[in-house]
Amino acid sequence: MATRYARTISAASIDLGRVPFDLYATDSDNRLVLFCRAGFELTPKHKKLLMGSNRLLYISDGDMDHYLDYAFERIDRIVASKSIDTEEKSKIVHGIGKRIVQQLISDPRSGSAITHSKRFVESYTDLIFQSREAANNLFAISSTDSYTFSHSINVCTFCLLLGGKLHRNNRVVLQTLGVGGLLHDIGMTQIDQNIIYKKGRLTSAEWEQVRRHPVLGAEMVREHGLPEDVQIIVRNHHERYDGSGYPDGLRGEQIHPLARIAAVAEVYDAITSDRIYGKQQNQVRALMEMTSTSNWFAPEVFEALLRVVLRNEQLIERFRSRNLVTTRPINNIKPGPGTAEQA
Repeated sequence: MATRYARTISAASIDLGRVPFDLYATDSDNRLVLFCRAGFELTPKHKKLLMGSNRLLYISDGDMDHYLDYAFERIDRIVASKSIDTEEKSKIVHGIGKRIVQQLISDPRSGSAITHSKRFVESYTDLIFQSREAANNLFAISSTDSYTFSHSINVCTFCLLLGGKLHRNNRVVLQTLGVGGLLHDIGMTQIDQNIIYKKGRLTSAEWEQVRRHPVLGAEMVREHGLPEDVQIIVRNHHERYDGSGYPDGLRGEQIHPLARIAAVAEVYDAITSDRIYGKQQNQVRALMEMTSTSNWFAPEVFEALLRVVLRNEQLIERFRSRNLVTTRPINNIKPGPGTAEQA
């Protein structure tokens, strides 16, 4: 198969009507053949043919962005579909999220980008809590994905998984948390990109510029009229439970409960991702590294992270005993001031 046709997509994600990209299928000899050109009008007869013996289609690498834009317009139907298997559904929706992050980076003050973010998180929340398999698939994708365009969608994923442990199925809280996670680094778009991608140690002046991104991001979110809780998550995702964070040096329960979750999600993804300044760590080593600075994190949120990553109660207890971790039971959490649970 030619490299430029390496992208597989689910036939169930294609609707009737005009298709804005070339579609390829395989014949009885497993050879790649053109099914239809971009602009072709799919009829029920064509759809039946697509959904027959071969449920996978192929598109060129160059058409992937077109496909993700197409899929975004159908995201609610894709998430609800019983014809698309959970693994494929997870890949499609995670890919849509990365596409939205690309849009945010290229035009961070775009009203449509913010609107797309909110709509995406609503559907993404539905998918994550649709089944254990969906949550596991999205956790696996987010734990191994490349860093450049994935950090924000990964933080959104981990925020929702942690939030699911801490706030059960409170959709208002989870969607607020998801939007905050997706937009948490939007202020980085206002920082000199030469500083962001600089190899080696930053100077004091450069570091001070980077430390401005939570404040700049919160201002951008406020300009778009997003809820105050989202603004707080964006501003406070680098605050630390021991008071050593920035920009406001908040400590303990002064930090908004949802910002405490975002702080853990952000650090976990940063450690487990390949970055310009570091190598990917495996999940257990990442937890061990975070344990060495566990005073940075709210105990109940770190407990939730252990449950999301390790899952098995015996593994969790073994990890606690070997690493002297202090956590807090996650069923005794009180919502803090300003949380959506108090609305």
